[in-house]
Parts: sequence; C-alpha cells; structure tokens
Amino acid sequence: MDYKDQDADDWGGVYRDCLSKSMDDLFRPDPSIRLFAVTPAHSAFIQGTLAHAGTDEFYVPLAIAGDDRATSLMRFVGVLMGISLRFEHYLDFKMHPIMWKLIVGENPTIQDLESVDHVVGAFLTRLVTWTSWGEEAQEAQAEFRAEFPLQRFVDPADGRTPLIADGASISVTLANRSTFAKLALQKYTSQYRVATRAIREGMSLIVPDRALGLCPSRTLRALVCGNDMIDVDVLRRHTRYGEEFGLEYNADTDVVKFFWEVFADMSNRER
Repeated sequence: MDYKDQDADDWGGVYRDCLSKSMDDLFRPDPSIRLFAVTPAHSAFIQGTLAHAGTDEFYVPLAIAGDDRATSLMRFVGVLMGISLRFEHYLDFKMHPIMWKLIVGENPTIQDLESVDHVVGAFLTRLVTWTSWGEEAQEAQAEFRAEFPLQRFVDPADGRTPLIADGASISVTLANRSTFAKLALQKYTSQYRVATRAIREGMSLIVPDRALGLCPSRTLRALVCGNDMIDVDVLRRHTRYGEEFGLEYNADTDVVKFFWEVFADMSNRER
C-alpha cells in the first residue's frame, strides 16, 4: 500500500482504499506485517486432509507475549476495528469466531477449539463425550482407562506442559475429565489472550470499553465487519433473468436451475 508521488482527490475513495488495503496486508498467506496466521484446521482443509474447517473465518493471532512491537501493532489493529465500527466502514477482519469471543470476554467452547485445531479439539470432544457400555462404575472406569490409557493432566497440544501442579503424575479419569478439558481449553486459548487484550485496548480508544463489554461476540463482529451472510432465497426473489433483455433465460431454464443448486451448496465465503 503506497500512495507516495501519486495524484488523488480524496473525496473518500483514497481513504476507503487505504483501509481496505490494510485488510489485505493483515490477512493473506504472505503478509508484509505478520500478526495473524491461518488455523491448523484451515491448513488441513486446504491440504485436503480435513473435509471441512468449520468456519469461513480462519485467522488467529500469533503468540506475541513479550513482543512489545507486535503488541503495539495489534493495539493498532484494534484502533482500525474501532474506526470500522464507529464510522460503519465494515472492514473485513477475517478473524476466527473464537477471537471475537476472547475480545469481549466470552468463554470459548471445545467446539470453537475444534474449528481452530481439529486434532486437539476432536480429542477433547471425544474425551468428554465418551460413554461406557458398562453399567457398573468400576467397569466404566476400566473402559475409560483402556480408551485413554496414558492421559495425564498435561497440555494435549504438546503432551508435556502440566495443566496443574504435578499434572504429569495425575491421571485423567471419568470423574475429573471435565476439569481436564476445561483446563486444556484455557491453556490453548491463553496463547491468544495478549493479542486479544491489545486489540480491545485499541478499540477502547475509539469506542467506550463499557460498550464493548455489553456486546456479544457475534454482535461485535457484525458491528465491525457488517452482515456478510448472503441469503440465497432473497437473491432468487430479486434476480432478473435474460428474458427481460431479449435472451432465452428464465427461472425454469435448466442452466439457471443448476446455477442455484450449485450456489446454494457453496459456503458463504464462496458465494
């Protein structure tokens, strides 16, 4: 993004172009300023090893704890988000839904984590939803131990970092598995908290922080990015076909029917 030595009459177009291009600089595979990365789940989806990544928004912040420059830049990202909200610019911040939850202080779920990291998330889902075929408590515990024989209170993402004091020597059981999953989720999302805290600080320079605290994550995203859900039925009702222009197309033409079938099957981002 470089306007040096270029002529322009800024009636809003150059300003808007600058903001839009800043999104390209932040959210792309090879950004000039590396603050965000695609989720492991989306990477697996692109590589063809995962059927669906779970969400069309797939960027998460890099771990920036201890990096003052990155923290400052992330705070400026929050300023841009505040500008987008305050002046209804609706810039396209392609952040994963879990990031919006962390910004407003909501608690992410295991399902959120599964669409970020399909390996860790799927493991936690399997662990907390596991059901025994046995009727007796001892039998159920034995089956659980056979299913998860080596699982201790350590971070499932690396298999080493204790989640609690002396966690490497504490086994996960049927009775404490929910506690383990909660601690594992908190540990995984902790890598994003410095970035999301800085983003909120930046937004608070433009929008009162108390107002941000009243916003559910989905509402905040809609206020910042706008509503980008494309309603197929609405489009169909308002579509004008070629017959109005002397062409042999209408809603019953085969190719038009095929188009709507394919369009309806696309994800929202593909539409």
